[in-house]
Amino acid sequence: MQPGILHDITDEVYFADPSVSNSDLKLLGRSAAHFKYAKQHPKESTPDMLIGSSLHHAVLQPESFMDCHGIIPANAPARPTKPQLASKNPTELAMDRISFWEQFDMVNEGKLIITDDQAGEFLHIGGMIRNHPELSVYFDKGVAERAIFAVDPICGIPVKCKADWLTKVHSLKICLEMKSTKDARKGPFTRDAYKYGYFTAATFYQDVMEWSIGRPDLYLIVAFEKEPPYGVKIYEIPEGDIDRGRSKYGANLALYAHCVETDTWPNYDTTIETLSLPPWAKD
Repeated sequence: MQPGILHDITDEVYFADPSVSNSDLKLLGRSAAHFKYAKQHPKESTPDMLIGSSLHHAVLQPESFMDCHGIIPANAPARPTKPQLASKNPTELAMDRISFWEQFDMVNEGKLIITDDQAGEFLHIGGMIRNHPELSVYFDKGVAERAIFAVDPICGIPVKCKADWLTKVHSLKICLEMKSTKDARKGPFTRDAYKYGYFTAATFYQDVMEWSIGRPDLYLIVAFEKEPPYGVKIYEIPEGDIDRGRSKYGANLALYAHCVETDTWPNYDTTIETLSLPPWAKD
C-alpha cells in the first residue's frame, strides 16, 4: 500500500497487505521462526476475539452495528440436533427448528452472530463511553478504524496500523485507542498494558502516523470495563515509556529487515542458561 490513510478498506484487504503491523512485531519479539510460522498458518479468530471485535464495533461504529451482526432473538428456538437433522420423519418441533435456523443462517451469512442480550449490552456500553463526561468532546466528531500505511525511515520497511478513533478538538489532532478490560484501575490495568504490549503499540502507532499523516498531538488509551457498572479510565503514556517502546519495536523491525534480506528466520537462541527459582518461591 502507498503511504497514507485509507478510509474504506475492509479487514480482509488490510490483513492481507504485507506491511508490518504491531501484532507482527510482537511475534518477532518471540522469534522470527514464530512470526514466519504464524504467517504461513494463520489461526481462526477465537470466540473471545470475535466478541471483543463486536464490542469494539458497538463502541466506535454503532450506526453500522446491527447491519454487521446476526442477532439471535431472545425467543429463538434451539438449534436442531444432529438426529433431528438426519431424521427422515422429523417432528413438528424439529421442522420448526430446522426452518428457523436455515432462514437465519442464510440471511446472516458472513456476519458475526451474537445474542439479543449481547447486542443490547454492547450498544449500552458503547453509548456510556461515547457520552462519558470526559470523552464526549472527542466523540462529537471523528472517524473510526482508519488504516494508516507508512515506510519506516530507518529500515525502509512498509508498516501499518489501524487507529481506533481519530478526531480534532480545538485544532489538536487526537487519537483514542479503546481497550476493554476486567479492571480499569491504574494498578491492574498497568499490568494488562505491559502484558499485552500496549506501551510498545502506543509508540508504534504514533510513529506510523508521524511518517504518514502527521503525529497526533494527543494519544489517549481509554480503558473500559466489560461488566457493570462499566467503569472507564483514561490514560496517557509518558515520553520515557514511548522511547522504551520505540527501542523495543525498533529492534524487532530491524530483525525483520535482516530476515527478509537473508531469507533466514531463526528460532530461539539455544545457549545453555541457568533456570532458577523465582524470588517468591525461595522461602
